[in-house]
Amino acid sequence: MLKMGDAIRAQRETQGFSQAQLAEQLAVTRQAVSKWERDLSYPDADMLVHLAACLDCDVRLLLGIKQKREWRGWARLRLQSVAEVMLPNADHKPEDVVATAKQYIKELFTLLRQRPDQSGQMLDILDVLAQVYRKLDTVKNPEAILNRMTNYIRITARSGQITFPKPQESLIDELAWIGAKAGWNGAYMSDFSDKRQFYGLLEKMPRH
Repeated sequence: MLKMGDAIRAQRETQGFSQAQLAEQLAVTRQAVSKWERDLSYPDADMLVHLAACLDCDVRLLLGIKQKREWRGWARLRLQSVAEVMLPNADHKPEDVVATAKQYIKELFTLLRQRPDQSGQMLDILDVLAQVYRKLDTVKNPEAILNRMTNYIRITARSGQITFPKPQESLIDELAWIGAKAGWNGAYMSDFSDKRQFYGLLEKMPRH
């Protein structure tokens, strides 16, 4: 398996980014990206999720054996802390995860709908949020669809040069933590940019 630095560099080059361009997407310095690629330092777990979204890949692709084991343990603790904050004294059943995710989606949808920049990409993001909200009660693996949704939001926002202020960014992050569980179970899709993935064969997909 590649070391983390080699994996980051290979995926960056596959996406056609320079170190400076990737650094700009992540709001870090070029030197930080250079250190990651030389294994002189590593992105923390928060940054790793952003990095995977920017490079259009699953987090596991960027992880070496040692880092993968450590990050998996961290992510489990992170998800547990989210449940404890949002659902105190709960048993954390699957329906609790769905309820928490739906609350986050509802809040994010409301904030995004109020923005003046209702571009085609923003409307696509709103469509997907509404579609996932409707599906969460019935899908077999809610974490997987949340994982796909948050990656879709990141990729679509990047293509439309959409930035999110802190309250919106925080909600996306919380949804990403819940969706991270899909990575441990191997339930993820590689083509995160395809809006069609959220619609059934007989469902009409809005186009903007």
